[in-house]
Amino acid sequence: MATPSELRVQRLVITDEAGRTRAELGLAPDAQEPQLVLYHPNGQRWAALAMVPPPGAPEGPREAALLLHDEAGKTRVSLGASGRSSGMVLYDPRGIAGLALYMEPDSQGLVISDGEVPRIHLRYNQHDDTPLSELILQDEQKGTQATLRGGRGGASLNLYRPDGERTFQAP
Repeated sequence: MATPSELRVQRLVITDEAGRTRAELGLAPDAQEPQLVLYHPNGQRWAALAMVPPPGAPEGPREAALLLHDEAGKTRVSLGASGRSSGMVLYDPRGIAGLALYMEPDSQGLVISDGEVPRIHLRYNQHDDTPLSELILQDEQKGTQATLRGGRGGASLNLYRPDGERTFQAP
């Protein structure tokens, strides 16, 4: 029996003995980008390999991403990469981003969020060939509470009141 050299379909669906969909390979309906989706035996998404916008980014360029879901179908882990950046986001049981690790051409960092606001941001930047390490603490209104910066010129610490006015600076 001759083996066909090519199979062309718009969508490939793999089912188990009970007729439940367990995997799909096709184009995402919203973006017409290829995606592979694996399903949990209860029918919820378990994992997906797709082209998606980076987490938290406005609609625009997409990146290759691996999305891992829990038994309820909520995204719990997102790994993404593009020609410009890469990163990982961990989500809480509600599907809300809580921890992000990223790498971009001039900066890399870690962001810890309360689900609404990035509360702690630890990053390393290269500005005009000057390395700068920063720790930034924010309140629930995205107001900066404290910054600790270190670089070639030494370190500095700034503390702020809720209205944004600096109350302490060293040096």
